[in-house]
Amino acid sequence: MNMELRRKFLEILGKAYQDYGFSPINGWIEGLLCLETNELMQLFADIKALDINIVGLTSDKQLSFLTAGQKVFEEVPHQACQVHWLLEVGEKLFEYDRAINARIRKSGSKIRALIRNTMKDVRNGTIPVRGLQYLKTLEPFIDIVMQGQSKPPFHFISLQNDNKLHQLKKNFDQLWAGQQDHLLTLYTSQIPKSYRRLVQIYRIVHKTCLEITKDIQDLQQGHSWLTTINEFLDPELIPFPWLVKANRAALAQQRLETYIQSLRPGTSPYLQTTLERLNKMAHNWSNYLYTCFNFPFIPRTNNKKERMIGEIKKKYIQITGRRNNYNTLQAQFTFSSILQPVNKRHMCRFMRFNSRKTYETGRQLFLELLAPSQRINAIKRNYTKQLTETFHKLKEEIRL
Repeated sequence: MNMELRRKFLEILGKAYQDYGFSPINGWIEGLLCLETNELMQLFADIKALDINIVGLTSDKQLSFLTAGQKVFEEVPHQACQVHWLLEVGEKLFEYDRAINARIRKSGSKIRALIRNTMKDVRNGTIPVRGLQYLKTLEPFIDIVMQGQSKPPFHFISLQNDNKLHQLKKNFDQLWAGQQDHLLTLYTSQIPKSYRRLVQIYRIVHKTCLEITKDIQDLQQGHSWLTTINEFLDPELIPFPWLVKANRAALAQQRLETYIQSLRPGTSPYLQTTLERLNKMAHNWSNYLYTCFNFPFIPRTNNKKERMIGEIKKKYIQITGRRNNYNTLQAQFTFSSILQPVNKRHMCRFMRFNSRKTYETGRQLFLELLAPSQRINAIKRNYTKQLTETFHKLKEEIRL
């Protein structure tokens, strides 16, 4: 799109937001979703008057978008976002994932409390030091379990945390070397005080892994449903013989419906509800879910475009001072002179109210808002090796 078309396009969007009361930036997504059918028809008509070659539409299947698109762009194919469809299908699975993870987080809170109480007692001298100081290295591992977040529709945090708990349980099993059953049946008072909390942590891990086994199996089954369906809906993964077929969308629909009929939910109410939603939504979205198979130039999702708009909104929120960014910088006396290099006169005046670290943090924040730079995502530490080393040292101490 050349600069003249871009300018006209933005003028049309600006006019729509001004007429219907939405701010120029904050309404990029919310504003369009709130427009009525006749308002969207007027917006689409103004865009059509630019004589742009509209080859396809992708939306979340809102009724107003569908109606306005069919009336203004009559012959243009319409694709419904497949990721949003999967989010709707897997809604009950995501609730299931949150419920399982809440139980894991509850156990993690108990373990973290035991670790901190143990370290406190070691520092106070109420229990022998022995190898219990190594328990402190378990706390970051538990923090990862506590802070993890799901990323629908394919990333379930409870599955990831279950793997971590089993990894912790495996290290405990190796530590006790065949005495697990004996330790699980002992009364707490019968356990030596030096290792009482260590055994309590093992009991919590063992009990949690045992209790969520069936739930994790059901969730894994539902997760495999979603990933398989996602592969079936990807036009880039179609079978080679389909390339010469004229109506690939009908073949894709038939393959998906055949797969859905083969699914068996078992006794899990979450899987049963998910399968019911899957059948219902596969029928309701059938006219718009497979368009990208016949028209490969139409994207199967609109997530990429929404992320681009989301970044614009995020920067707008930061620069305009929402969520206290502007007020915070202004209160730190950094806004008026934030672009100045650090010098002795400036620092002497500033240090009367703030520390050097506060100044440099605020200055860097504002510079990034003006000219955002691409950040390299920090690689999360892998605590697997550290966990193994910790239990190796604990085992040596117990032997002594």
